Amino acid sequence: MNQCKRAKHNVKHIFHFIYEIDRSAFFTIAAAVALSGMAVLPSLYLPKLIINEFVYGKNFQNVILYAFVYASLTLVLQAVNQIITSRLEKQTKTLEYEGIIRLFQKIAHLDYDMLQDAEIMDHFAKATKCVMAMNFYLLVTSMIKFFSSIWILAVVMGTLIVLDAKILLIVGVVILINAYTNARLNKIRYQTDDELWPLDRRMTWFMRFAGDLKYAKDVRSNHAQEFLFSKYRQLSDGFYQLQNKIVDSERNVKLMNIVLTCVQELLIYLILGYNMIVKKVFTVGDFSLVFSAMEAFKSGCGGLIDGLIEIGSRGEYFRKYLDFIRIPSRFHAGQQKKCTLSGAEGFVIEFQNVSYRYPNQTQDALHNVSVTMRSGEKISIVGENGAGKTTFIKLLLRLYDPTEGAIYLNGTDIREIDYDDYCRIFSTVFQDFQLFTLSLRENLTLGNTKITDDEIKEAARKIGFLHFIEALPGQLDTCLFSDYDKEGVDLSGGEAQKTAILRALLRESGVIIMDEPTAALDPQAEYDIYKMIDESVGSQLMIYISHRLASSRFCDRIFLFADGTIAEAGTHEQLMAKGAAYRTLFELQAKYYREEENG
Repeated sequence: MNQCKRAKHNVKHIFHFIYEIDRSAFFTIAAAVALSGMAVLPSLYLPKLIINEFVYGKNFQNVILYAFVYASLTLVLQAVNQIITSRLEKQTKTLEYEGIIRLFQKIAHLDYDMLQDAEIMDHFAKATKCVMAMNFYLLVTSMIKFFSSIWILAVVMGTLIVLDAKILLIVGVVILINAYTNARLNKIRYQTDDELWPLDRRMTWFMRFAGDLKYAKDVRSNHAQEFLFSKYRQLSDGFYQLQNKIVDSERNVKLMNIVLTCVQELLIYLILGYNMIVKKVFTVGDFSLVFSAMEAFKSGCGGLIDGLIEIGSRGEYFRKYLDFIRIPSRFHAGQQKKCTLSGAEGFVIEFQNVSYRYPNQTQDALHNVSVTMRSGEKISIVGENGAGKTTFIKLLLRLYDPTEGAIYLNGTDIREIDYDDYCRIFSTVFQDFQLFTLSLRENLTLGNTKITDDEIKEAARKIGFLHFIEALPGQLDTCLFSDYDKEGVDLSGGEAQKTAILRALLRESGVIIMDEPTAALDPQAEYDIYKMIDESVGSQLMIYISHRLASSRFCDRIFLFADGTIAEAGTHEQLMAKGAAYRTLFELQAKYYREEENG
């Protein structure tokens, strides 16, 4: 009963999905169902007439007629069936493609914190399985098998009842027992799949990790290959133990099916023999008809039950796909106010008693922070690693929402502002920024066709990067990295950082954030590029984040973070005069730089 309810629920959602994307697919499915049933009829009744003519009538003209009708109907029905099947496959591929597109859009727009939720990422893996590896196509064919089996059974059951109801009873009992064992097997498969998914996702991560160039130096320099292999081996052992559980269950079910089939055929041969030899009520053609009807009945019942099971179990993946697609976004929820803001407009961003605590942590990463920033300002955010700098920026960018307090843009809580509009205000370069295996132009514009090559080169000139672009073999058309293009150019750390900075400067934004993007540069080079950035921007709010203090001297204000709070705030001169933590850190770093230069 639960299987039927689940199948009914899944069919409803599948039909709704098809209706949204391609309504014409319904007509193809209906035609495929009708034709699947009609294709059985010639092979069911015409062979009986031909065999009886061989044995009793011995009229060759009738044989020719029946054979011609049989061959013609079979040819037409199979040819039309092939055309419909081909059309259905194309339509299903379109549905799969749209499903993949929607999945891509969902994962790309998923709330940032959800990407760190293991349960949601397992959910994503299951959703991916639904639309990949022909699973959706198999789901649709299972529905066709289910519905076509219903009316095949109606025809065949009537035939078997007329011939001998005991045959129908025997076949029906065997099929019901097989259905029960197969349902149990599918339940075990589904439950085991739930346990396999987390293991499979981790194994995929380790496999990708082992061949990822980003980690290759650390793996080899620390001789971590065997350690990583042992972790992979541990996961794979658990994975294959679960798979063996499924194999053992399948073996037991198949053995049961073999025994039942042998018993079934024994009883049916006895019934047929009795009717033909003792009672003399069956012809040789009837004998053929019984076996054809019995096979059609078995096929119909199998299609009905397998379709029901497949729609129930494989449909669960589709349900999980829909559940994932429908995960609500907190950041896009509610009535949101539209917002357009450029660097030319005056604006104020205010943190009011803002705290944030990461999930499963006992202490705040940021605690009771209150600060105001205005357009046209240059803010330097400094402090040791783990002081709360990056958390502050992630809250500002609304990658997270505060656990306490609120952030305001021109007096409006940013949670009330249209999320996409709010994100467009910012142009950010993170310390762990990423470039893509695309052309340099595509990396810089990210699809914004309004940015011209001349604008790119002018911005590059201002930060001293134009000479690098002009030296590339294809200049802006040069592909970055050689992962997928043998002509691709691999960048040094400094070149990659300047590319990321140039990308940020090309965006039309009200706030530019540099979150330690120059970590690969020496302090003097960092200071020089920040000076060039400072001279190339207009009235935007500039925020620089660094644990090095030398580049903070040209900023209007400095926020020194410590233990998740702003410990000190002011200009460089004010904080140096105060003689507290900032001055101590600055002089310590300055001494280190002087010693490095003298050394």
